[in-house]
Amino acid sequence: MQNKKTLIALILVVILTTPMMMQLGQVFAQSTVNVPDYLYVNASPNPVGVGQTVYVSLFFSKPIPIVNSTSFFLAATQYIGLKINIVKPDGSNETLGPYTSDTTGGVGAVEFVPATVGNYTFQGIFPGQSLGTDPTGTTYNMDPAVSPPVKLVVQQSPVSGYSSAPLPSSYWTRPLYASNYGWPQTIGGNWYGLGRPGFDNTGGYDGSGNNFQPYSTAPTTAHVLWTKLTTTGGQPGGETPANEMSAYTASSPLYHFFEPIILNGILYYNWYAAQTDVAGIAAVNLRTGQTLWVQNTTDILIYGQVITYHTVEEFGSQAFLWTSHLAGYAGMGMFGPNAIYEYNILDPVTGNQMATVTDIPSNIASLFGTSTNALIDSNESNCAGSILIYYVDYSNNLVMWNSSLCLTGPGASGPLAEIFTGDFKPTGSYNFTQGIEWSVPLPTANPAFGIAKETNQAILLSSHPAVLSTFANQFGASYATDVAYNPITGALLWGPRNQTLTNFDDIGIVAAGDGVYVRHDKDTNQVYGYSMTTGQQLWGPTQLVGNALSTIYSDAAIAYGRCYIWDMGGYANAVDLTTGKLDWTYTRGSAGYNTPYGIYPNWVFGVGTLADGMLFLSEGRCYDPPLFPGGEKLAINCTDGSLVWEISGAFQRSPSPVADSEMLGWNGYDGQIYAFGTGPTKTTVTAPDVGVTTATPVTITGTVTDISAGASQEAVAANFPNGLPCVSDASMTPFMEAVYEQQPMPTNDTGIPVTVAVTDSNGNCYDIGTVTTSPTGTFGLTWTPIIPGNFTVTATFAGTQSYYGSFATTYFYANAAAPTAAPTATPQSNLATTADLMTYMVAVAIAIIIAIAIVGILILRKHP
Repeated sequence: MQNKKTLIALILVVILTTPMMMQLGQVFAQSTVNVPDYLYVNASPNPVGVGQTVYVSLFFSKPIPIVNSTSFFLAATQYIGLKINIVKPDGSNETLGPYTSDTTGGVGAVEFVPATVGNYTFQGIFPGQSLGTDPTGTTYNMDPAVSPPVKLVVQQSPVSGYSSAPLPSSYWTRPLYASNYGWPQTIGGNWYGLGRPGFDNTGGYDGSGNNFQPYSTAPTTAHVLWTKLTTTGGQPGGETPANEMSAYTASSPLYHFFEPIILNGILYYNWYAAQTDVAGIAAVNLRTGQTLWVQNTTDILIYGQVITYHTVEEFGSQAFLWTSHLAGYAGMGMFGPNAIYEYNILDPVTGNQMATVTDIPSNIASLFGTSTNALIDSNESNCAGSILIYYVDYSNNLVMWNSSLCLTGPGASGPLAEIFTGDFKPTGSYNFTQGIEWSVPLPTANPAFGIAKETNQAILLSSHPAVLSTFANQFGASYATDVAYNPITGALLWGPRNQTLTNFDDIGIVAAGDGVYVRHDKDTNQVYGYSMTTGQQLWGPTQLVGNALSTIYSDAAIAYGRCYIWDMGGYANAVDLTTGKLDWTYTRGSAGYNTPYGIYPNWVFGVGTLADGMLFLSEGRCYDPPLFPGGEKLAINCTDGSLVWEISGAFQRSPSPVADSEMLGWNGYDGQIYAFGTGPTKTTVTAPDVGVTTATPVTITGTVTDISAGASQEAVAANFPNGLPCVSDASMTPFMEAVYEQQPMPTNDTGIPVTVAVTDSNGNCYDIGTVTTSPTGTFGLTWTPIIPGNFTVTATFAGTQSYYGSFATTYFYANAAAPTAAPTATPQSNLATTADLMTYMVAVAIAIIIAIAIVGILILRKHP
């Protein structure tokens, strides 16, 4: 009985559910749905002048739809095949495209330049597209569409556009005003720390190793803006004898003192306790040296980043700091437990942690937690500024990791343009592997290929066998094998290619850039140039100028169409990248007894800097001895090799970052950061305010003082209580050494020119003279008013390469001069006084005597 009831129940279920199943079958049978859409075109500006650029955009009235988002089914995220048809004034047609839309469904800023005057008609064309099929089996297709026509009027006269404010001629600070478009690429560069100089954790501009700053001017004199102590520096004093060996440790590679990153006018660097242990991160105002915040952390600062992104919701840029963080240990390695590192992303305004990237490969985060070099992605419009890390994994694959791909959220996939669907605010935790954009197997080589140089043009790898085993592969084989890959796609560009070398010589790839990579034979001091696009040798060998010490070590960088190579022998050479010709050589010459080498050696290990047509080098030696006297920071003209400026200092232990028209350097002689650049000034002027007439000379006096932040530092303010005077550019180096480096005050320094002008009561303005300030910063000028009335006096210092200009005004009133009194007539009497008679008689007697004498002489001449 029970079985019968169960059977009846099953039959009823089938009967009742059959209509529902039939209905579901009908739903699944709906295989295609056509979605109407509305396409529009816009051309601007309208009207426009002939020969001017027109920006054409295509967009739909609604964004790209997402089919059945509740089941995470993502439809097509970009429209393809969009075109623009243009009907010209003569009736001919021109078609632009096809284009692929962005994630909003639009195509923006297509450029078109009309060649003739008249009316142009624009229409957008969309061929239609399938959005995909949802989980129910329904396919959604967007209908083809043609936009309404838009008429563009092209006229003969050009249409004026927005003009950015001119570059500043006066003191300026961050932030850069958003509409000053001409400023950022000229004076507003950042310094990202994406390159890792030898012995440092960070501090280079980017992973190319050139430390080339193309987006900022650089100081052309040694004018110091401020200094800031980062560690115990200089001589200890007391019982410690003062000599080359006793100064506080400054040049040893075992210590870290200053490894800079500069973003948005803020300097970031690690604080170190006892010079070795990380104690925190400091943020310092680049203009003033003021500490903005200190974050107590053991994180190692490694990268700075400014990313410009484009999502469906916004355009804009964000800045981040990246640090390396010890997360724990796992397993056993050569030196004990293997350290596990993470990347932390910090807010640069506060230093607060925003997000974490976990599982950093051990071949990227080294034994000490530092990171590898990286490049800045400038190719992807949706995330320009992404950090790109390249490394060879343990399976002999070249891998590219993209920070933006990693930070777009768990489970993200596909091209970067598809994943920017909202704001860009990293938060939470991200796995490093999520950012691997591509991995390509490398050819087999012995030794295995390693990254030699990375640029935005190519990732260059090389294999150079050793003939005899020594430190750093100094006895190399007679050949090396090179291979290059596209830095964005990972595609093979060329190679592997065998390069013929000199057997047993120490030859390495020392620089890459401007389409060329350069090998240096350290033993013979010769260089060779190769094409980055083909691997073919272009020129060489080119013999460099040097001495015996030049073969000990050297370094190189590329910019402005030249390769610059400097060495321990104190020489710097510039080689033309096209011809291989040696353009110029610079050397400072003999050091006498100041160094044990007889010359001033140049520091290498990736700390040279190129900016604004200058090569900045630092003299110094790593070990023996730690510090010698007489070392300098050098600014060399990249065109002709002439010395632009120099200043005393042991600046060798860190790069000299250039950003916002300033250059920083860390001076091992006193343990301080030095900021160089153009400084603000203050001009004063005074004139007498009483007793002035048009007959009275007026003495106009004043001062011109340096009001850079350093002028208010303790020692400077105490030594110059009336203000730090401004001096000429020619006097800058010895004067700055006296002000900030405890050196003797020069006796031959000269001042700066000040022009004095007056405006009279009739509104007439005229210069009354240009004077040069004294070494104390004062000036004076004497002038007589021409007419009576009120006068305005303006003293103007126009500025120099060291200082921004300034001016000041004062006022005085000149009275008309009192009229000259007529001489008073003395009354005359007709009667002569006794004295008058006596005087008259004496005069007559004398006249008679003289006459008699003359007559006697004449008689004697006639009668000898």
